[in-house]
Amino acid sequence: MKYISLIAVVAIALVIGWFILTADNSADYVALVTDDVSSLEAELATVAAQTTAGTLTPAEASEAKGRIIKRIEAIEASANAAGKAALTVGQRQQLADGLTRLKQILLTYQAMLTTVEVTAAADNRANPAINRGQTLTSLVVETIDSVETVVADAVPDYQPDASVDAAIDAAVSDADALYEETATTDSAVAETSNIAPDTTASTTDTGVGNDTDVATSTDDIIIEDDTATGTEEIAQ
Repeated sequence: MKYISLIAVVAIALVIGWFILTADNSADYVALVTDDVSSLEAELATVAAQTTAGTLTPAEASEAKGRIIKRIEAIEASANAAGKAALTVGQRQQLADGLTRLKQILLTYQAMLTTVEVTAAADNRANPAINRGQTLTSLVVETIDSVETVVADAVPDYQPDASVDAAIDAAVSDADALYEETATTDSAVAETSNIAPDTTASTTDTGVGNDTDVATSTDDIIIEDDTATGTEEIAQ
């Protein structure tokens, strides 16, 4: 009986410890989502100040784009980890609140993200890894979709705001259209700069043809002089 009681106590302790560890981990994951969203918002606010002041250079825009992408990826990773944990009702609501904040951040800074995209385009040729063929707006929306999937699974009664989602769809459409327009313009400029120069005009300008004409004229003069001399000798 003593052994059975001891085994029961150990089993209960293990179960309690497992619940404690699970609760701590889930709390950490949800807190990470909140912190990562706050970090993204702070990063965007800093870059927005530069774009408003008109001091953002292509190199700085490219670096900012890289940092923003890392923030976005961190949010998605934290949300996916939180979705695999056992969340309490409060944690589920906190996760849903984080998703709502992320959507509002996108709508607030969408114009700034487009400015960063256009400004960074001049530097993306030197940093092809940063330009992933998508706009920053599209990348944020991908993360929103990923987090929303986690929230929908974790919160049974979750209902997205249709008006917010419609505004996000419009923002993505505008950003993608501008991205394609900028890419087309850059491609046209690159093709123009790669056209080989016309060497025909420069050859004509060197006067090589004129030298030939002069030489021919000189020969004619010499022949005329020889003819004249021969005429004088016959006359004598």
